[in-house]
Amino acid sequence: MSSLIPNINKNFLQELFSAKDEDSIKRPDNRSIKEYRQITINHITSSYNSPIKVSIGNSIIFSQINSKLVQPRTDRPSEGIISFQVDTHHLKPSADFTSSNEALTEFRISINNILEKCLKESHALDTNILCVIPGKLVWKVIVDISVIKNDGNIFDVAIIAALTSWLTYKIPFFRMKEGELYYESFINLTTIHIPICITHGIFLKKDKNEKVIFILDNTLEEESVMSGNVSICSNIFGEINYIQMNTEARISLDDMEELIGTMENNVTFIHNIIKKFVENENKRVDKIINTMKISEKREQNYENNMENNKSEDNKKEVINMMEIEENIEKSINILEYKK
Repeated sequence: MSSLIPNINKNFLQELFSAKDEDSIKRPDNRSIKEYRQITINHITSSYNSPIKVSIGNSIIFSQINSKLVQPRTDRPSEGIISFQVDTHHLKPSADFTSSNEALTEFRISINNILEKCLKESHALDTNILCVIPGKLVWKVIVDISVIKNDGNIFDVAIIAALTSWLTYKIPFFRMKEGELYYESFINLTTIHIPICITHGIFLKKDKNEKVIFILDNTLEEESVMSGNVSICSNIFGEINYIQMNTEARISLDDMEELIGTMENNVTFIHNIIKKFVENENKRVDKIINTMKISEKREQNYENNMENNKSEDNKKEVINMMEIEENIEKSINILEYKK
């Protein structure tokens, strides 16, 4: 998408990032070229299945999961179905972007592609846990991604948001008994591994060899002057799951190896942020579910007591009727005796 950034800002950034000494570069927000902005993850409401808010700097995404029971695909009868839905309509009134529908569509498609490649095609998300009855019934999980504000590096935000929603979502677990399904409990969705997306902007230095410089976590203004970007999805075990490069600059194999070599700390850093939030969120949701179970149990006990009370009342009514009938018979006998 084309951003409306003043030329004076662009010129300043171009001069800044073309410096010969990379280590001396200090960005406008005082970060080095290898630093992330602040990363935060929060639940928006206190309810169960609350939407998740993820931000990197001023880039914000809301994510939420919904699910429904459907028939499985014929070629994968024991696997559930996962789909991503990306919404960018919040960006339309923003002054940061042109209001071109075509530009927004391309932007939305690019986010959806990175989600599909990084999370689905890398087999990171466990689809077998979504199976209820093989060949007949599975869960379809829809991951809704809403881009609230884009201040750069939206791919990394989207992956964190989708992963966090997945790892905190619970589905009902059913068990088959005598040919019928019975609800047993709620279970968490699981992953085979957790791929983290790390995106660097690609900038050209001012020298004859056109040497490139990689800058981590670009703001929207920085993206306006970069020569492209490279997104690498990797897990904490160092396994590269997906690489997406958008640039016409010449990137050598040595440059890529050096870049991949710097990823470990960032992957671990983001992984730990997600892990901490997921642990706390699952505790919060478990409390809500336990409260719901207690309420259901109380309600059931109340209904049972009402039924029992009705039964006792019926017994008392029967006993009273029998006593009345006995008294009537006694009265009739006494009257007959007096005669």
